[in-house]
Amino acid sequence: MSRVLLLTALLFCTVPLLLQPSTLTNQHLIVTVDDDTGRLTMATRDGLEQREGAEQSNLLFYDEPPSSYALIYLDDDLFIFGGDEGSFSKRPVIIGNYIEAVWGNDLISVAQVVQFVQREKTGLEDGVILRYEIENRTSRNVEIGIRVLYDTYLGEKSPFHFVLADGTRMEYETEFDGLSLPPSWVSKEENGDRPCLRGVLEGRLVTPPRKVVFANYRSLLQQPVQYRIMKTHRFHNLPYSRNDSAVALYFGPKLLEPGEPVEFSTILGLCGEGEYVLGGYEKVFGEKTATLQPIIVPLAAAEREEIEQLLKEIGDIKRLRVSMEQINALIAELNTALEGGDVTITEERLAEIRQALQDMTE
Repeated sequence: MSRVLLLTALLFCTVPLLLQPSTLTNQHLIVTVDDDTGRLTMATRDGLEQREGAEQSNLLFYDEPPSSYALIYLDDDLFIFGGDEGSFSKRPVIIGNYIEAVWGNDLISVAQVVQFVQREKTGLEDGVILRYEIENRTSRNVEIGIRVLYDTYLGEKSPFHFVLADGTRMEYETEFDGLSLPPSWVSKEENGDRPCLRGVLEGRLVTPPRKVVFANYRSLLQQPVQYRIMKTHRFHNLPYSRNDSAVALYFGPKLLEPGEPVEFSTILGLCGEGEYVLGGYEKVFGEKTATLQPIIVPLAAAEREEIEQLLKEIGDIKRLRVSMEQINALIAELNTALEGGDVTITEERLAEIRQALQDMTE
């Protein structure tokens, strides 16, 4: 038995994990979508190069699973995107400069797209747009909306966790809705010498939320839809958490007919001025209707070689998956024989198993 278990351990440790985060990187940002949950994490680019100091470059918390997530509400039902109440028909996959995932159940289908955007005047690619297209899969009219919750990382060592576009600093829970919505908000360290996170609430690519709430993360987690702020309440949920702030964006609800979709979008980026556009990945640009289809350009020889290598590695992984199925069948046969089952292992069969294992591990 011990020899079989040892062989199993050795074989498993040589097989790479098949589910890895989908990550976009450029000169400025690292954007990761978790393959298990579809949740987002975000950091500045130097966090990839200086792993020991990566925490100093985080813009959203890096938890397992990530703590920033989207909550869809359909009438009285609540569903977390990527949660157990549904399943992925398309797990997060990188296409060009965006990551797409599709999750849903019998009531809704939700497509999430995370894509780089750039400043219109300078071409600086230092932001990402998050899009959610939600389809009513029921046979009746329903009200559908979404709450996007960002678990922000910066500013929690300061009494002022957020700053608005007009310079207003937030020390207490705050809510904005309707005409009072600010054009943007900022999460940054008090000393201001590090990169900071900016959330965009108005512009051609974004959907203005119905409401924005700045409050304690745990409090927003416990009261997902009808959270009421207390204007003299700092970003605490005592005795459980102190200075744990988050931003909740509420979109909708909108009444949808059977089969009808609705789209909501918002932007996160680094601090700075200028409106965002899709840049080289827009084919036809119109307000709220920019396409996600990339422009096809010829590949350089080095890029083609890299893609061919990736395709080879994918093929190797597929072959490993087949080998693992065969190995598991062999292990089951050996274990049954060792435990006194109906299977009898002859010397000839043992030789066949040894040869099969050698062929699969070469």
